[in-house]
Amino acid sequence: MPAGAKLETFSIAEIDLALDVNLRAGIVLSRSLVPPMLARRRGQVVFVSSLAAAFPTPALTICNATKAAVTRYALSLRGELAPQGVGVSVVHPGPIREAGMWADTNLDPPTGLTTRSPAQVGDAVVHAIETNRAEVSVAPLGLRVAAVVGRAAPTAVVRFAPRLGAYELTDAMAAAPRHKR
Repeated sequence: MPAGAKLETFSIAEIDLALDVNLRAGIVLSRSLVPPMLARRRGQVVFVSSLAAAFPTPALTICNATKAAVTRYALSLRGELAPQGVGVSVVHPGPIREAGMWADTNLDPPTGLTTRSPAQVGDAVVHAIETNRAEVSVAPLGLRVAAVVGRAAPTAVVRFAPRLGAYELTDAMAAAPRHKR
């Protein structure tokens, strides 16, 4: 669900829809799917979040907030269910070509930024299930390192990102799929 744009451009209904699709749906689905797993004392729940959740990015505020909430929910649920034999993983895609928000923009990646394929996301989901990994990232190494910095020092990211042209990119990313909100 595209949820990129500046906050003031969202109607309350669009905010509710972004929350429903990006966050509430996963919570409700897991609530429905977990009881049989608990009865069997095995199973795996996988959530797909976004690497963007690690970055305090203007124009992606609602998107990043919902994805960060998915990540925190998944990791909290993991702690709740692990003693009962049920695993929970969260997959963090970076820019994915051919599908999703990045593909919807039709933007070329900036120089040096590589994208991943939908098949690589699928492989990451399988890896998360097979290894019961808490988190799996599907992003180039540079973005994974930047995500660590983004989580550890968000004010530094806010300060330096404009100098790197990040906000022009996120503004363009937010504008392209707006009609899908």
